[in-house]
Amino acid sequence: MKQTTGIILIILAIFLGLVGINKLDESERTESFLGIFKFHYEDESAKEVGYIFLGLAALLLIGGVVSMRER
Repeated sequence: MKQTTGIILIILAIFLGLVGINKLDESERTESFLGIFKFHYEDESAKEVGYIFLGLAALLLIGGVVSMRER
């Protein structure tokens, strides 16, 4: 039973990690105006959410590995 729980936690960690990376990717954007001017936008709240997802993913990964090691 603990191995099943560990596998589920690891799968959730991978999913949350991918969502976090995607949020970080979307938080920064560079656009060009007439090919001359470049504007760089950063969404700080989206960046914070991305880091929160990555932190939760790390915790779930650790919990999944620990629960699979215990027999």
